[in-house]
Amino acid sequence: MNDKLAAAFALLDSIRKNLPPGLRVPAKYVREYHSALGDLERASGENLAAYRVPARELSQDVKAYEPGRSTRYSEPRCDRAFLLAKLDALLSFFDFREHSAKAPIGFRPPK
Repeated sequence: MNDKLAAAFALLDSIRKNLPPGLRVPAKYVREYHSALGDLERASGENLAAYRVPARELSQDVKAYEPGRSTRYSEPRCDRAFLLAKLDALLSFFDFREHSAKAPIGFRPPK
Protein backbone atom coordinates (compact mmCIF):
# COMPACT_ATOMS: atom_id res chain seq x y z
CA MET A 1 0.00 0.00 0.00
CA ASN A 2 1.42 3.39 -0.90
CA ASP A 3 1.83 6.23 1.59
CA LYS A 4 -1.08 8.31 0.24
CA LEU A 5 -3.49 5.39 0.57
CA ALA A 6 -2.20 4.63 4.06
CA ALA A 7 -2.62 8.27 5.12
CA ALA A 8 -6.20 8.42 3.79
CA PHE A 9 -7.13 5.18 5.56
CA ALA A 10 -5.54 6.41 8.80
CA LEU A 11 -7.59 9.61 8.65
CA LEU A 12 -10.80 7.70 7.92
CA ASP A 13 -10.11 5.34 10.82
CA SER A 14 -9.45 8.31 13.09
CA ILE A 15 -12.72 10.00 12.06
CA ARG A 16 -14.63 6.80 12.83
CA LYS A 17 -13.01 6.42 16.26
CA ASN A 18 -13.35 10.08 17.26
CA LEU A 19 -16.85 11.08 16.20
CA PRO A 20 -18.55 12.82 19.10
CA PRO A 21 -21.39 10.97 20.82
CA GLY A 22 -24.97 11.88 20.10
CA LEU A 23 -27.41 11.46 17.26
CA ARG A 24 -26.01 14.23 15.05
CA VAL A 25 -22.47 15.42 14.35
CA PRO A 26 -21.23 18.83 13.19
CA ALA A 27 -20.63 19.30 9.46
CA LYS A 28 -16.88 19.67 10.07
CA TYR A 29 -16.71 15.87 10.42
CA VAL A 30 -18.43 15.43 7.06
CA ARG A 31 -16.00 17.92 5.48
CA GLU A 32 -13.04 16.04 6.96
CA TYR A 33 -14.50 12.74 5.73
CA HIS A 34 -14.98 14.16 2.22
CA SER A 35 -11.40 15.43 2.23
CA ALA A 36 -10.06 11.97 3.14
CA LEU A 37 -12.42 10.41 0.60
CA GLY A 38 -10.99 12.68 -2.11
CA ASP A 39 -7.43 11.73 -1.11
CA LEU A 40 -8.39 8.07 -1.27
CA GLU A 41 -10.06 8.53 -4.64
CA ARG A 42 -6.93 10.18 -6.10
CA ALA A 43 -4.55 7.63 -4.58
CA SER A 44 -6.57 4.57 -5.60
CA GLY A 45 -7.98 5.71 -8.94
CA GLU A 46 -11.44 4.50 -7.83
CA ASN A 47 -14.67 6.45 -8.30
CA LEU A 48 -15.96 6.74 -4.74
CA ALA A 49 -18.86 9.14 -5.33
CA ALA A 50 -21.35 6.62 -3.91
CA TYR A 51 -19.68 6.97 -0.49
CA ARG A 52 -20.13 10.77 -0.25
CA VAL A 53 -22.63 12.23 2.19
CA PRO A 54 -25.21 14.10 0.08
CA ALA A 55 -25.80 17.75 0.96
CA ARG A 56 -29.45 16.94 1.71
CA GLU A 57 -28.25 14.94 4.74
CA LEU A 58 -26.94 18.12 6.39
CA SER A 59 -29.56 20.12 8.22
CA GLN A 60 -29.76 23.04 10.60
CA ASP A 61 -31.90 23.74 13.63
CA VAL A 62 -33.48 27.11 14.38
CA LYS A 63 -31.55 28.70 17.26
CA ALA A 64 -33.45 31.97 17.52
CA TYR A 65 -36.47 33.40 15.76
CA GLU A 66 -37.67 37.00 15.82
CA PRO A 67 -40.95 37.33 13.88
CA GLY A 68 -40.57 39.72 10.98
CA ARG A 69 -36.89 40.31 11.73
CA SER A 70 -34.50 37.37 11.55
CA THR A 71 -33.92 33.70 12.09
CA ARG A 72 -30.64 32.28 13.34
CA TYR A 73 -29.69 28.69 12.61
CA SER A 74 -27.28 26.25 14.17
CA GLU A 75 -24.24 24.91 12.38
CA PRO A 76 -25.23 22.25 9.82
CA ARG A 77 -25.25 18.74 11.25
CA CYS A 78 -25.42 15.22 9.88
CA ASP A 79 -27.04 12.12 11.31
CA ARG A 80 -24.18 10.27 13.02
CA ALA A 81 -25.45 6.83 11.99
CA PHE A 82 -25.68 7.89 8.34
CA LEU A 83 -22.08 9.16 8.30
CA LEU A 84 -20.87 5.99 10.02
CA ALA A 85 -22.77 3.83 7.51
CA LYS A 86 -21.06 5.58 4.58
CA LEU A 87 -17.68 5.34 6.29
CA ASP A 88 -18.06 1.66 7.16
CA ALA A 89 -19.26 0.84 3.63
CA LEU A 90 -16.22 2.59 2.17
CA LEU A 91 -13.79 0.76 4.41
CA SER A 92 -15.57 -2.55 3.75
CA PHE A 93 -15.30 -1.97 0.00
CA PHE A 94 -11.52 -1.67 0.20
CA ASP A 95 -11.24 -4.53 2.69
CA PHE A 96 -13.30 -6.79 0.40
CA ARG A 97 -11.31 -5.70 -2.65
CA GLU A 98 -8.02 -6.45 -0.91
CA HIS A 99 -9.14 -9.88 0.35
CA SER A 100 -10.80 -10.93 -2.90
CA ALA A 101 -7.56 -10.28 -4.76
CA LYS A 102 -5.77 -12.70 -2.40
CA ALA A 103 -8.39 -15.42 -1.95
CA PRO A 104 -10.61 -16.15 -4.94
CA ILE A 105 -14.23 -17.00 -4.20
CA GLY A 106 -15.88 -19.98 -5.83
CA PHE A 107 -14.95 -23.33 -7.32
CA ARG A 108 -11.66 -23.82 -9.09
CA PRO A 109 -11.10 -27.08 -10.93
CA PRO A 110 -7.84 -28.93 -10.29
CA LYS A 111 -5.10 -28.37 -12.84
